[in-house]
Amino acid sequence: MGKACAEEQNVERAASPKPIPTTRLYYNDTYQFEGNAEVLSVFECEDSDNGDGSKQWIVLLNQTLFHPQGGGQPSDTGTITKDDAVFRVTHVRISKDRHGVVEHLGTFANPNSTLCAGDEVSLAVDADKRRRHASRLHSAGHLLDAAMHSAGHLLDAAMQAIGRTDLDTRLHLHCARATEYIGAIPAEERAAVVARLNEAVSTLVSKNTDVSMRIYDVEGSELPRRVVSVGGCECACGGTHVNNTSQLQGLRVTRIKKNKKAAKVYYELDEQAASNDAEGKKTHATQTTQDEHPPQAHAQSQETQETQEARAEV
Repeated sequence: MGKACAEEQNVERAASPKPIPTTRLYYNDTYQFEGNAEVLSVFECEDSDNGDGSKQWIVLLNQTLFHPQGGGQPSDTGTITKDDAVFRVTHVRISKDRHGVVEHLGTFANPNSTLCAGDEVSLAVDADKRRRHASRLHSAGHLLDAAMHSAGHLLDAAMQAIGRTDLDTRLHLHCARATEYIGAIPAEERAAVVARLNEAVSTLVSKNTDVSMRIYDVEGSELPRRVVSVGGCECACGGTHVNNTSQLQGLRVTRIKKNKKAAKVYYELDEQAASNDAEGKKTHATQTTQDEHPPQAHAQSQETQETQEARAEV
């Protein structure tokens, strides 16, 4: 019954009406790792190749806690469960042909089990990965924007780049902890700039400033736009973040390199300080408000959230 259910949905998918964009629960709370959702569809992944003969499936939900890969941030992993059916989420992405829909890719723990449209399921996100490799690393890159501003170096170029995927590349992944800014820093000045940035980072972290978020509607767009402020520097962003700058203890700029016409600022995070992030969720609440107007300084440079994520997919 269950297996047939998924295969029927696989056939009917092409004839389905335009889907409703997935509600993204992580917008409101980075530290909500468990929740519920309704299954909208389950179908086989066309580019599935696990190498062991097992099928890879895609699960669509009405809402999700799973952050998709994009914006320089790796996707969440975890499980989607109903009774004995356990779907192991190995990758999450924005659908290329279904506007605003989040696709959960993975396999069933039991190949003979499945999920059906209408099922109420339990979601469980890998909390450790979210805290260590997504929220902290991602927010650290944003704090560097504020540090660059505070240090007074490359201010115009950096602020022009904020929120624009054609100018500002955020590579907050395991293998490339760096943020690029338009502009050149002479080789003989880089050591001094690194020192100034680290001084600015230390000050910003010690201020214990809450990370705030605002959401506003955009005329002509099905999806709202979200603006995040880390260390007082605003940027259009759909990623997950820490709640307070104090959770970024252990952040240190290590070096600056030239990358074509940009300055690439590399940084590292002390993983032992990650325990502060786990505790921080108990004492600080992420603030999300509805705003009718975008921040004027960056209104022209922001793109729709799904476009940013699609361009930034690695």
